[in-house]
Amino acid sequence: MEHLAHEIDRQVQQVLARLLSDNTSVMRGADEAQLDLNKTIETLDAQLAQLHKDTAEANPRALYCEEITRIRTDIEAKQITLTSTLMALPVQRPLADLSPAAPGDETTPLANRRSWKPDGAKQWSGPSPLEHYARYPEKHPQEVLYADDDTVVIYDKYPKAWFHFLVIPRQPVRDIYDLDPMVDIPLVQTLVARAGRLIRHLQTQPSFPPRALAPSQCDDLIPNHHLIPTHAALTTAKDKGEGYLADPRLYRFRLGFHTLPSLPQLHLHVISDDFMGPMMRSQSRWNTFATPFLRPPEVVLEELEELREASLAGPDDSGGRQPARIICDRAREADFFHLPVVCLFCHKEQPNFRAHRDDHLPGCFRTELESRCRELPTCGP
Repeated sequence: MEHLAHEIDRQVQQVLARLLSDNTSVMRGADEAQLDLNKTIETLDAQLAQLHKDTAEANPRALYCEEITRIRTDIEAKQITLTSTLMALPVQRPLADLSPAAPGDETTPLANRRSWKPDGAKQWSGPSPLEHYARYPEKHPQEVLYADDDTVVIYDKYPKAWFHFLVIPRQPVRDIYDLDPMVDIPLVQTLVARAGRLIRHLQTQPSFPPRALAPSQCDDLIPNHHLIPTHAALTTAKDKGEGYLADPRLYRFRLGFHTLPSLPQLHLHVISDDFMGPMMRSQSRWNTFATPFLRPPEVVLEELEELREASLAGPDDSGGRQPARIICDRAREADFFHLPVVCLFCHKEQPNFRAHRDDHLPGCFRTELESRCRELPTCGP
Protein backbone atom coordinates (compact mmCIF):
# COMPACT_ATOMS: atom_id res chain seq x y z
CA MET A 1 0.00 0.00 0.00
CA GLU A 2 2.84 2.39 0.79
CA HIS A 3 4.14 2.08 -2.75
CA LEU A 4 0.81 3.44 -3.99
CA ALA A 5 1.13 6.44 -1.69
CA HIS A 6 4.66 7.10 -2.99
CA GLU A 7 3.45 6.76 -6.58
CA ILE A 8 0.69 9.30 -5.96
CA ASP A 9 3.17 11.72 -4.40
CA ARG A 10 5.39 11.33 -7.45
CA GLN A 11 2.54 11.99 -9.86
CA VAL A 12 1.30 15.04 -7.98
CA GLN A 13 4.80 16.52 -7.97
CA GLN A 14 5.04 15.77 -11.70
CA VAL A 15 1.84 17.67 -12.37
CA LEU A 16 2.93 20.64 -10.28
CA ALA A 17 6.32 20.74 -11.98
CA ARG A 18 4.70 20.81 -15.41
CA LEU A 19 2.31 23.53 -14.34
CA LEU A 20 5.15 25.73 -13.13
CA SER A 21 7.31 25.24 -16.21
CA ASP A 22 7.49 27.62 -19.15
CA ASN A 23 6.82 24.96 -21.76
CA THR A 24 4.07 25.94 -24.20
CA SER A 25 2.55 22.46 -23.89
CA VAL A 26 2.30 22.74 -20.12
CA MET A 27 -1.47 22.32 -20.04
CA ARG A 28 -1.43 19.20 -22.20
CA GLY A 29 1.26 17.61 -19.99
CA ALA A 30 -0.58 18.49 -16.81
CA ASP A 31 -3.74 16.91 -18.12
CA GLU A 32 -1.98 13.65 -18.97
CA ALA A 33 -0.40 13.53 -15.52
CA GLN A 34 -3.77 14.24 -13.90
CA LEU A 35 -5.31 11.28 -15.75
CA ASP A 36 -2.47 9.03 -14.53
CA LEU A 37 -3.12 10.25 -11.01
CA ASN A 38 -6.83 9.50 -11.35
CA LYS A 39 -6.09 5.91 -12.43
CA THR A 40 -3.88 5.37 -9.37
CA ILE A 41 -6.57 6.77 -7.11
CA GLU A 42 -9.13 4.43 -8.70
CA THR A 43 -6.85 1.49 -7.87
CA LEU A 44 -6.58 2.61 -4.27
CA ASP A 45 -10.34 3.13 -4.01
CA ALA A 46 -10.97 -0.40 -5.27
CA GLN A 47 -8.68 -1.85 -2.62
CA LEU A 48 -10.29 0.32 0.03
CA ALA A 49 -13.78 -0.84 -0.96
CA GLN A 50 -12.73 -4.47 -0.78
CA LEU A 51 -11.19 -4.03 2.66
CA HIS A 52 -14.29 -2.27 3.95
CA LYS A 53 -16.28 -5.39 3.03
CA ASP A 54 -13.95 -7.50 5.15
CA THR A 55 -13.72 -5.31 8.26
CA ALA A 56 -15.66 -7.85 10.28
CA GLU A 57 -12.60 -10.13 10.19
CA ALA A 58 -9.42 -9.91 12.27
CA ASN A 59 -8.57 -6.63 14.00
CA PRO A 60 -5.24 -6.16 12.15
CA ARG A 61 -7.20 -6.15 8.90
CA ALA A 62 -9.45 -3.39 10.27
CA LEU A 63 -6.37 -1.38 11.22
CA TYR A 64 -5.04 -1.87 7.71
CA CYS A 65 -8.30 -0.49 6.39
CA GLU A 66 -7.94 2.57 8.62
CA GLU A 67 -4.45 3.13 7.22
CA ILE A 68 -5.78 3.11 3.66
CA THR A 69 -8.46 5.60 4.66
CA ARG A 70 -5.76 7.88 6.07
CA ILE A 71 -3.80 7.65 2.82
CA ARG A 72 -6.97 8.38 0.82
CA THR A 73 -7.57 11.54 2.90
CA ASP A 74 -4.01 12.62 2.18
CA ILE A 75 -4.61 12.08 -1.54
CA GLU A 76 -7.70 14.28 -1.46
CA ALA A 77 -5.66 17.05 0.17
CA LYS A 78 -3.09 16.75 -2.63
CA GLN A 79 -5.84 16.98 -5.23
CA ILE A 80 -7.05 20.22 -3.66
CA THR A 81 -3.51 21.60 -3.95
CA LEU A 82 -3.38 20.48 -7.56
CA THR A 83 -6.66 22.09 -8.59
CA SER A 84 -5.75 25.31 -6.76
CA THR A 85 -2.58 25.45 -8.85
CA LEU A 86 -4.59 24.89 -12.01
CA MET A 87 -6.83 27.81 -11.10
CA ALA A 88 -3.80 30.06 -10.68
CA LEU A 89 -2.50 29.43 -14.19
CA PRO A 90 -2.16 32.47 -16.47
CA VAL A 91 -4.79 33.10 -19.12
CA GLN A 92 -3.85 31.58 -22.46
CA ARG A 93 -5.52 34.26 -24.56
CA PRO A 94 -8.11 37.06 -24.30
CA LEU A 95 -11.79 36.21 -24.23
CA ALA A 96 -12.93 35.37 -27.75
CA ASP A 97 -16.12 34.72 -29.67
CA LEU A 98 -17.42 31.18 -29.89
CA SER A 99 -18.52 30.83 -33.50
CA PRO A 100 -20.14 32.86 -36.29
CA ALA A 101 -23.81 33.57 -35.89
CA ALA A 102 -26.13 31.28 -37.81
CA PRO A 103 -28.80 32.72 -40.13
CA GLY A 104 -31.56 34.22 -38.03
CA ASP A 105 -29.34 34.09 -34.95
CA GLU A 106 -27.93 37.60 -35.13
CA THR A 107 -28.79 39.98 -32.32
CA THR A 108 -28.43 43.71 -31.97
CA PRO A 109 -27.03 45.35 -28.83
CA LEU A 110 -29.68 45.72 -26.18
CA ALA A 111 -31.13 49.23 -26.15
CA ASN A 112 -32.74 49.10 -22.71
CA ARG A 113 -30.21 48.58 -19.96
CA ARG A 114 -30.56 48.63 -16.20
CA SER A 115 -27.82 50.19 -14.13
CA TRP A 116 -25.77 48.42 -11.48
CA LYS A 117 -25.26 49.98 -8.10
CA PRO A 118 -22.01 52.00 -7.90
CA ASP A 119 -18.75 50.05 -7.65
CA GLY A 120 -18.27 48.62 -4.20
CA ALA A 121 -22.00 48.27 -3.54
CA LYS A 122 -23.56 44.83 -4.01
CA GLN A 123 -26.67 44.67 -6.12
CA TRP A 124 -28.23 41.81 -4.16
CA SER A 125 -28.20 40.96 -0.46
CA GLY A 126 -26.51 37.71 0.51
CA PRO A 127 -24.07 35.70 -1.61
CA SER A 128 -24.19 36.72 -5.26
CA PRO A 129 -21.17 35.38 -7.18
CA LEU A 130 -23.07 35.50 -10.47
CA GLU A 131 -23.37 39.26 -10.06
CA HIS A 132 -19.59 39.48 -9.99
CA TYR A 133 -19.25 37.44 -13.20
CA ALA A 134 -21.79 39.71 -14.89
CA ARG A 135 -20.16 42.94 -13.77
CA TYR A 136 -16.48 42.01 -13.95
CA PRO A 137 -15.95 39.01 -16.29
CA GLU A 138 -12.36 40.11 -16.91
CA LYS A 139 -11.58 39.31 -13.26
CA HIS A 140 -12.54 35.64 -13.74
CA PRO A 141 -10.55 34.45 -16.76
CA GLN A 142 -10.38 30.86 -15.47
CA GLU A 143 -14.15 30.42 -15.49
CA VAL A 144 -15.46 32.79 -18.17
CA LEU A 145 -15.68 31.25 -21.62
CA TYR A 146 -17.09 34.29 -23.42
CA ALA A 147 -18.11 37.86 -22.64
CA ASP A 148 -19.49 40.79 -24.63
CA ASP A 149 -21.46 43.90 -23.72
CA ASP A 150 -24.70 41.97 -23.22
CA THR A 151 -23.85 38.44 -22.07
CA VAL A 152 -21.33 36.32 -20.18
CA VAL A 153 -20.92 32.56 -20.62
CA ILE A 154 -19.34 30.66 -17.73
CA TYR A 155 -18.71 27.05 -16.85
CA ASP A 156 -21.09 25.88 -14.13
CA LYS A 157 -18.90 25.32 -11.07
CA TYR A 158 -20.98 22.32 -10.05
CA PRO A 159 -21.68 20.51 -13.35
CA LYS A 160 -24.71 18.23 -13.35
CA ALA A 161 -23.89 16.90 -16.83
CA TRP A 162 -20.88 16.42 -19.07
CA PHE A 163 -21.61 19.81 -20.65
CA HIS A 164 -23.02 22.45 -18.29
CA PHE A 165 -22.79 26.21 -18.78
CA LEU A 166 -24.56 29.37 -17.65
CA VAL A 167 -25.44 32.33 -19.89
CA ILE A 168 -25.79 35.50 -17.81
CA PRO A 169 -26.97 38.99 -18.81
CA ARG A 170 -24.58 41.89 -18.20
CA GLN A 171 -27.26 43.95 -16.41
CA PRO A 172 -28.95 43.46 -13.03
CA VAL A 173 -31.96 41.16 -13.36
CA ARG A 174 -32.61 39.08 -10.27
CA ASP A 175 -34.61 36.19 -11.82
CA ILE A 176 -37.43 35.52 -14.27
CA TYR A 177 -39.87 37.25 -11.91
CA ASP A 178 -37.87 40.45 -12.25
CA LEU A 179 -38.25 40.55 -16.04
CA ASP A 180 -40.25 43.50 -17.37
CA PRO A 181 -42.51 42.27 -20.20
CA MET A 182 -42.47 45.72 -21.78
CA VAL A 183 -38.69 45.90 -22.28
CA ASP A 184 -36.98 42.56 -21.42
CA ILE A 185 -38.17 40.24 -24.18
CA PRO A 186 -35.08 41.15 -26.31
CA LEU A 187 -32.87 40.38 -23.29
CA VAL A 188 -34.19 36.81 -23.03
CA GLN A 189 -33.91 36.39 -26.80
CA THR A 190 -30.27 37.48 -26.61
CA LEU A 191 -29.52 34.87 -23.93
CA VAL A 192 -31.14 32.17 -26.07
CA ALA A 193 -29.19 33.25 -29.17
CA ARG A 194 -25.91 33.11 -27.26
CA ALA A 195 -26.80 29.64 -25.93
CA GLY A 196 -27.53 28.49 -29.47
CA ARG A 197 -24.12 29.61 -30.68
CA LEU A 198 -22.47 27.87 -27.72
CA ILE A 199 -24.22 24.58 -28.54
CA ARG A 200 -23.19 24.78 -32.20
CA HIS A 201 -19.64 25.46 -31.08
CA LEU A 202 -19.69 22.28 -28.99
CA GLN A 203 -21.30 20.15 -31.68
CA THR A 204 -19.14 21.19 -34.64
CA GLN A 205 -15.67 20.57 -33.25
CA PRO A 206 -13.51 18.58 -35.70
CA SER A 207 -12.18 16.29 -33.00
CA PHE A 208 -12.83 15.21 -29.44
CA PRO A 209 -12.76 16.55 -26.82
CA PRO A 210 -14.68 19.73 -27.71
CA ARG A 211 -12.56 22.74 -26.90
CA ALA A 212 -15.00 24.08 -24.37
CA LEU A 213 -14.76 20.83 -22.40
CA ALA A 214 -11.02 20.17 -22.54
CA PRO A 215 -9.73 21.81 -19.35
CA SER A 216 -6.09 21.74 -20.29
CA GLN A 217 -5.73 20.48 -23.82
CA CYS A 218 -6.26 23.54 -26.00
CA ASP A 219 -4.52 26.88 -25.81
CA ASP A 220 -7.29 28.96 -27.32
CA LEU A 221 -9.87 28.53 -24.56
CA ILE A 222 -9.52 28.92 -20.85
CA PRO A 223 -9.23 25.74 -18.73
CA ASN A 224 -11.62 24.92 -15.92
CA HIS A 225 -10.38 22.48 -13.31
CA HIS A 226 -13.92 21.46 -12.35
CA LEU A 227 -14.21 19.62 -15.67
CA ILE A 228 -11.13 17.41 -15.15
CA PRO A 229 -13.14 14.42 -13.81
CA THR A 230 -15.57 14.73 -16.72
CA HIS A 231 -12.77 15.00 -19.25
CA ALA A 232 -11.11 11.91 -17.75
CA ALA A 233 -14.34 9.90 -18.02
CA LEU A 234 -14.89 10.83 -21.65
CA THR A 235 -11.27 10.23 -22.55
CA THR A 236 -11.49 6.76 -20.97
CA ALA A 237 -14.53 6.01 -23.15
CA LYS A 238 -12.59 7.01 -26.24
CA ASP A 239 -9.57 4.91 -25.19
CA LYS A 240 -11.86 1.88 -24.96
CA GLY A 241 -12.87 2.35 -28.57
CA GLU A 242 -16.34 3.65 -27.77
CA GLY A 243 -15.99 6.51 -30.21
CA TYR A 244 -19.66 7.41 -30.28
CA LEU A 245 -19.43 8.42 -26.60
CA ALA A 246 -16.83 10.99 -27.60
CA ASP A 247 -18.80 12.45 -30.51
CA PRO A 248 -20.21 15.85 -29.45
CA ARG A 249 -22.78 15.76 -32.26
CA LEU A 250 -24.70 13.10 -30.35
CA TYR A 251 -25.36 15.23 -27.29
CA ARG A 252 -28.62 17.14 -27.03
CA PHE A 253 -29.12 20.11 -24.78
CA ARG A 254 -31.73 21.54 -22.47
CA LEU A 255 -32.08 25.26 -21.90
CA GLY A 256 -33.91 26.73 -18.96
CA PHE A 257 -34.20 29.05 -15.98
CA HIS A 258 -34.68 27.61 -12.50
CA THR A 259 -38.02 28.74 -11.13
CA LEU A 260 -36.55 28.98 -7.61
CA PRO A 261 -32.91 29.85 -8.32
CA SER A 262 -30.35 29.32 -5.59
CA LEU A 263 -28.50 32.54 -6.45
CA PRO A 264 -29.64 36.01 -7.52
CA GLN A 265 -28.81 37.29 -11.02
CA LEU A 266 -30.71 35.77 -13.90
CA HIS A 267 -28.90 32.90 -15.60
CA LEU A 268 -29.86 30.49 -18.37
CA HIS A 269 -28.69 26.89 -17.91
CA VAL A 270 -27.25 25.15 -20.97
CA ILE A 271 -26.95 21.48 -20.02
CA SER A 272 -26.47 18.28 -22.01
CA ASP A 273 -29.09 15.57 -21.57
CA ASP A 274 -26.80 12.91 -20.09
CA PHE A 275 -27.20 14.32 -16.54
CA MET A 276 -24.07 12.39 -15.55
CA GLY A 277 -21.96 15.27 -14.24
CA PRO A 278 -19.88 14.81 -11.08
CA MET A 279 -22.20 17.06 -9.04
CA MET A 280 -25.47 15.27 -9.87
CA ARG A 281 -25.69 13.79 -6.41
CA SER A 282 -29.30 13.80 -5.23
CA GLN A 283 -32.89 13.27 -6.28
CA SER A 284 -33.72 16.93 -5.70
CA ARG A 285 -30.84 18.05 -7.95
CA TRP A 286 -32.02 15.67 -10.65
CA ASN A 287 -35.53 17.06 -10.49
CA THR A 288 -34.33 20.66 -10.79
CA PHE A 289 -33.23 19.79 -14.34
CA ALA A 290 -35.55 16.92 -15.33
CA THR A 291 -38.90 18.55 -14.47
CA PRO A 292 -40.66 21.86 -15.30
CA PHE A 293 -38.66 23.35 -12.43
CA LEU A 294 -36.24 24.12 -15.28
CA ARG A 295 -38.49 26.46 -17.23
CA PRO A 296 -37.64 26.58 -20.95
CA PRO A 297 -36.92 30.06 -22.35
CA GLU A 298 -39.70 29.71 -24.92
CA VAL A 299 -42.18 29.33 -22.05
CA VAL A 300 -40.77 32.40 -20.34
CA LEU A 301 -40.97 34.36 -23.60
CA GLU A 302 -44.57 33.25 -24.10
CA GLU A 303 -45.46 34.39 -20.58
CA LEU A 304 -43.77 37.76 -21.10
CA GLU A 305 -45.53 38.26 -24.43
CA GLU A 306 -48.92 37.50 -22.86
CA LEU A 307 -48.23 39.95 -20.04
CA ARG A 308 -47.13 42.57 -22.53
CA GLU A 309 -50.25 42.20 -24.66
CA ALA A 310 -52.48 42.28 -21.58
CA SER A 311 -50.77 45.41 -20.34
CA LEU A 312 -51.20 47.12 -23.71
CA ALA A 313 -54.85 46.12 -23.74
CA GLY A 314 -55.51 47.97 -20.50
CA PRO A 315 -57.49 46.89 -17.40
CA ASP A 316 -59.25 43.51 -17.39
CA ASP A 317 -63.04 43.04 -17.35
CA SER A 318 -63.22 43.61 -13.61
CA GLY A 319 -61.39 46.91 -13.90
CA GLY A 320 -58.23 45.59 -12.23
CA ARG A 321 -54.73 45.88 -13.64
CA GLN A 322 -53.00 42.89 -15.19
CA PRO A 323 -49.92 41.60 -13.30
CA ALA A 324 -46.77 43.41 -14.44
CA ARG A 325 -44.45 40.44 -13.89
CA ILE A 326 -44.43 36.64 -14.04
CA ILE A 327 -45.98 35.30 -10.84
CA CYS A 328 -43.97 32.93 -8.62
CA ASP A 329 -45.89 30.05 -7.05
CA ARG A 330 -43.24 28.91 -4.57
CA ALA A 331 -45.26 26.02 -3.14
CA ARG A 332 -45.94 24.57 -6.59
CA GLU A 333 -42.34 24.90 -7.70
CA ALA A 334 -41.01 23.36 -4.47
CA ASP A 335 -43.17 20.28 -5.08
CA PHE A 336 -40.95 19.36 -8.03
CA PHE A 337 -38.11 18.53 -5.61
CA HIS A 338 -40.05 15.58 -4.25
CA LEU A 339 -41.25 13.98 -7.47
CA PRO A 340 -39.99 10.46 -8.19
CA VAL A 341 -36.97 10.15 -10.45
CA VAL A 342 -37.89 9.24 -14.02
CA CYS A 343 -35.26 8.14 -16.54
CA LEU A 344 -34.99 10.60 -19.42
CA PHE A 345 -34.48 7.83 -21.97
CA CYS A 346 -36.65 4.83 -21.07
CA HIS A 347 -39.12 7.04 -19.14
CA LYS A 348 -39.43 4.50 -16.33
CA GLU A 349 -39.73 5.57 -12.71
CA GLN A 350 -36.60 4.83 -10.68
CA PRO A 351 -37.22 4.10 -6.98
CA ASN A 352 -33.61 4.64 -5.91
CA PHE A 353 -31.73 7.68 -7.21
CA ARG A 354 -28.20 6.39 -6.57
CA ALA A 355 -28.94 3.05 -8.21
CA HIS A 356 -30.36 4.95 -11.17
CA ARG A 357 -27.38 7.29 -11.44
CA ASP A 358 -24.67 4.67 -10.99
CA ASP A 359 -26.17 1.60 -12.67
CA HIS A 360 -29.28 2.27 -14.76
CA LEU A 361 -28.53 5.65 -16.35
CA PRO A 362 -25.11 4.85 -17.92
CA GLY A 363 -26.52 1.84 -19.76
CA CYS A 364 -29.68 3.62 -20.83
CA PHE A 365 -27.71 6.64 -22.04
CA ARG A 366 -25.30 4.42 -23.95
CA THR A 367 -28.22 2.76 -25.74
CA GLU A 368 -29.62 6.19 -26.61
CA LEU A 369 -26.29 7.38 -28.01
CA GLU A 370 -25.92 4.22 -30.08
CA SER A 371 -29.34 4.94 -31.57
CA ARG A 372 -28.38 8.53 -32.34
CA CYS A 373 -25.08 7.36 -33.79
CA ARG A 374 -26.85 5.17 -36.35
CA GLU A 375 -28.59 8.28 -37.67
CA LEU A 376 -25.26 9.97 -38.52
CA PRO A 377 -23.33 9.11 -41.70
CA THR A 378 -19.95 9.12 -39.94
CA CYS A 379 -20.09 8.01 -36.33
CA GLY A 380 -18.65 5.35 -34.11
CA PRO A 381 -15.29 4.01 -32.99
